[in-house]
Amino acid sequence: MPAWYDIHSLGDDIETRSEDEEGMLNSVRGINGIIRDEVDSGIPSNRIVVGGFSQGSAMALLVGLTSEYRFAGIVVLSGYLPLRQKIYRMATESNKRTPIFMAHGVLDTVLPYNFGKLSSESLISTGYRVTFKTYNTLSHSINGEELQDLAQFLKNVIPEV
Repeated sequence: MPAWYDIHSLGDDIETRSEDEEGMLNSVRGINGIIRDEVDSGIPSNRIVVGGFSQGSAMALLVGLTSEYRFAGIVVLSGYLPLRQKIYRMATESNKRTPIFMAHGVLDTVLPYNFGKLSSESLISTGYRVTFKTYNTLSHSINGEELQDLAQFLKNVIPEV
């Protein structure tokens, strides 16, 4: 099931889940190229928010935590922390204080709610600034309440021109 990377399994245990590290790192290189082009064209990195849904949100965390650029924020919708066994060794100081918005539906059967909750707790325990929002009636999708919370987060983190 490749999109940003291949999914080897959709098991219920985040700790033992097999991950496509090579595919993830290839996607990181591509995303970093886009970000570099934007910064080179004059967009300050502190006005850039990296974010995504599902696999895209895992990539947003991987890019955000390992980037040389300091971002305005990181958005994780129905996602999880990838490469849990090594991501903190790969992380830079650039986004250690960058606000992270994580949102997950309790009824998500594609990426269980527990993946998002455990990921947010791991990030918080290592000093990251995470806001974790729970949506009790949401499955692996997005709803109006989540979009309103996301809009408020973006309004709070993107500096005015």
